[in-house]
Amino acid sequence: MLLAQQRLAREIWDETLEWMVEEQGMDELAHDERNEILDYLSTYLSEDTPR
Repeated sequence: MLLAQQRLAREIWDETLEWMVEEQGMDELAHDERNEILDYLSTYLSEDTPR
């Protein structure tokens, strides 16, 4: 899975979500939804998470 291969910092995941909204037509996320997704990504798919 491409997502699991990325291993990005939270800030980069946030920029990626913004790119998905602005450039790929993804619906804007509510603030709490966005934070929940970023929490997950930065916990399980961060650059510091073991593979």
